[in-house]
Amino acid sequence: MTSYIPVLAIAACITPAFAAEGWLTDLDTGKKQAAAENKAVLVEFTGSDWCPPCKALRKNVLMTPAFNEYATKNFVLVELDFPNSKPQTPEEKQKNDAWAKQYNIDGFPTILVMDPQGNAYGGFVGGRPDLAAVQQPLDEALQTMKTVKGNLAAAEKLTGDDKILALAKVYQSIPEEYRSSHAALLKQIMDLDKNDISGIVASEKKAAADKALSDKIQQTLAACKTPQEAIAATETFLAQKDLPKEIQLNLLQAKLKALLTASKNDDDFNKALAFLDEIAKIDTEHAQDIAKFKETLSKNKDAIIKRNTSQPGTPQQ
Repeated sequence: MTSYIPVLAIAACITPAFAAEGWLTDLDTGKKQAAAENKAVLVEFTGSDWCPPCKALRKNVLMTPAFNEYATKNFVLVELDFPNSKPQTPEEKQKNDAWAKQYNIDGFPTILVMDPQGNAYGGFVGGRPDLAAVQQPLDEALQTMKTVKGNLAAAEKLTGDDKILALAKVYQSIPEEYRSSHAALLKQIMDLDKNDISGIVASEKKAAADKALSDKIQQTLAACKTPQEAIAATETFLAQKDLPKEIQLNLLQAKLKALLTASKNDDDFNKALAFLDEIAKIDTEHAQDIAKFKETLSKNKDAIIKRNTSQPGTPQQ
């Protein structure tokens, strides 16, 4: 029996889906179009039906005629959506999840500017009130991309150690939070730089080790069933020597959270506040913010203790 598929259904299967007029919903399609049109790709990672800053950014900026006029000159626009209830095909959801993982997306909305090869150069996370606030980081990303590509072309004309050092300089000029998307350039440097004259090899090995440790810490803390277990886990990690400062501060914050969650009387709460003072001695850059946070906690002491002691199965102390 010959099956019948309506013409409109066929068209839906072969035509790229659009989130809104001018926006694609497939990054691979967007990169191909950008290559053909000699443009950059602007990717919006969004939660269109649940994320208030995402909705506001769309309404106030991304869907305005002024943004459209600016963007269409420079970008192919791609929306990668992570909705709660909006229908998505399993394939679209799987692909979007993979892109989010590849680009280390951990907040919505996130806007990335990338070239047709998928190398990211800039963007921003969170809402923006108007076109000017959106356009500034996008223009900076476009300028970074132009500079990097120009310097990369110049480096490719060199040979030997000069080429290695020039390529390394290009790589290091890319904002650190976007370097992970430049895997091809990193591989080229590491393949050429057998003696690590650039220091890139050692630096990347350390970064990989730090990431592995961070992942282990997150997995360990996620498995803790009580605040006491979390406190013990953070203390075990904090006892390690030569912890990177960022990892150390994350552990201190995790321990503080556990101490506050475990506070069921004045003594417990005061221990948490005292620990906050210890954090301030290490994180001197944010000492004033920490002092304000301590003041806020102190004002809410009774409410915090009441919340902790009213949990089911928690005895009053």
